[in-house]
Amino acid sequence: AANAPAVAAASLARGVAFDPLETQDAQGSTFEIEMALLSLDDMKLFFADGLKCGDFDDFEFISPVACSGNHVLAVGPLMIDLTTGDSVPSLNDLTIPLVGFDQVNMKTIPGDPEMGVVMEGGPLDGVTLYLEGTLTCAGGFTVCTGTHAFSTSLTFNSNVPFMGAPFTVDEATKSIRLNLETDDWFSALDITQCLEDADLNFEMDDSLIIANGGNPCDNIENAMKNAFAASAKFGEVVGGTAFAPESLPEGDHEEGDDE
Repeated sequence: AANAPAVAAASLARGVAFDPLETQDAQGSTFEIEMALLSLDDMKLFFADGLKCGDFDDFEFISPVACSGNHVLAVGPLMIDLTTGDSVPSLNDLTIPLVGFDQVNMKTIPGDPEMGVVMEGGPLDGVTLYLEGTLTCAGGFTVCTGTHAFSTSLTFNSNVPFMGAPFTVDEATKSIRLNLETDDWFSALDITQCLEDADLNFEMDDSLIIANGGNPCDNIENAMKNAFAASAKFGEVVGGTAFAPESLPEGDHEEGDDE
């Protein structure tokens, strides 16, 4: 295009991670997340300033990265380890234009071993988000005491938008970071109280599998899914400036097809 911006390659390396690695439920019990695996269908990065793919005639998009309309697409499936930012396949060598973006969408799907990314019988086989770690019970309870291993397997299809102030990929490090804020993942859940009331129960090995329990604990999984989707934000541009979604766009981007 005549007014095409000057661009260089940026990496999606370590594209998604979360901070911190601890969260608390409504009763104050602490869940330290030691493993967090996420299954994605794809990631889309939407250009800021009205840019479209036709503005990047001189930029080579190399598969599995493509450009469509008003966004860059990282074609999945992808498995991301949220505790390290590593992924399968690796995002280290995927390149995108070094320009401004103002929204990133992650499309989550249950892992499918036939797609060649997740292992059959592994934690993401048929699962979208798998968490495991250590539960440290808050004081003052009789059933939930001490520490326990915990895990949860959530299955859902969702479009998770990271929105906020427009950002430019940092030119020095040529990488970006997206954050999932775990603070609110469990904060509305009455997991400790559900254990006290026997609506949730520890397993024979004294571990806890977090899943829907008896009333009023029958909506724990949906509450966790909703909290996960709401926790997405732009993180720091590595080596650059941090942006949080304090001023959200009025609506999600439409995925335009105009080149």
